[in-house]
Amino acid sequence: MEHGDKVKAELEKLSKYQGCLPHLGHEVITARNGALYPLDFVVIGIVKRSLSIASAFKTLVTDWNMVCARALLRMQIDTVIRFSAFWISGNPHQMAVEVMQGNQINKMKDRDGKKMTDAYLVKKLSHEFDWMPTVYQYTSGYIHFSERHLFDPIASLEEDDRLVKFIINDKDEKFPESSWHEIVSCFNQCAEIIFAYLKGYKHIKEATG
Repeated sequence: MEHGDKVKAELEKLSKYQGCLPHLGHEVITARNGALYPLDFVVIGIVKRSLSIASAFKTLVTDWNMVCARALLRMQIDTVIRFSAFWISGNPHQMAVEVMQGNQINKMKDRDGKKMTDAYLVKKLSHEFDWMPTVYQYTSGYIHFSERHLFDPIASLEEDDRLVKFIINDKDEKFPESSWHEIVSCFNQCAEIIFAYLKGYKHIKEATG
C-alpha cells in the first residue's frame, strides 16, 4: 500500500529540505569569515535536531504510523517556537548563552518583557501561521498518554447496536489520505519557518561584517 500523489509530493519536498538544511546551516556558521557567536551554537543544535526529527518523521509516514508521526510533528513545532524566541529576545546572543547554561526558555522574557512560554510563542507565530495553535494543541496529546491514544484504535462505532470495532496494530491505515497530506504539509511549513530564520540570521551576520 502506498500513499497518494499529494502525500508523495510533500514527502519529496521534505527530502529536498533535508538535503538543503545542512548546506544552509554551514553557510550560516561560516558567514562573516567563520566568526562564531553564541547564537551559532543554537543554529547547530537546531539543524541537527531538525534533521534527526525529519528523518524519523518521513520513515513513520512511509510506514503508516500516524500516532508517532504526530508526536514528532509536535516535537518539530517545539523546535520552531523555541527558535523563534531568539528573534523576539532583547539580546539573542545573551539568551543563547543562558540556554547553554541550562536555563529554560519559558522562564525568559522577550524584548517587551513578556515571559516566553510555549503558549505565548505559539500565539506570536499564529499571526503569520494561523494553523499553529490548533495543530500545536492537537499534537500535544500525542506526547503524553492521553485520550488521543484511546480513540485512535477505534475503527468504527455503531451507536444503534452499541458496537465498537478496534484495530490494534502498528499501522494506522484508517486515516484518510487528507490527514496524511495535512501532517506532512505542516511539517514542511515548520521547515520553511526554520529556513527563513536561518537565512535571516545569515543576512545579519554578513551585513555586520
